[in-house]
Amino acid sequence: MILKILELISFGGMTFTEMARKLEIWDSELRGRLEAMEHAGFLEASQGGEHNTCQSCYGSKCSVCEPDRGSKNVAYRLTEKGVRCLND
Repeated sequence: MILKILELISFGGMTFTEMARKLEIWDSELRGRLEAMEHAGFLEASQGGEHNTCQSCYGSKCSVCEPDRGSKNVAYRLTEKGVRCLND
């Protein structure tokens, strides 16, 4: 599942809900997996703007806007460790 999540994030342009549907898991499960992957160093989370779209885009490595962390969007991107894992 880690590789699938890394792959989807590397493609970019996907919302949190879209990713959960694509992976066929509940939002709460995806949230837990993303937080665990962030803690393990595979992902970085960045607070976005107050808009409905991702305002903290890192280009092609940005994905998964998650509006449920407080009042601002969160965008996840792969770290170097995440990129290495995906490419191995």
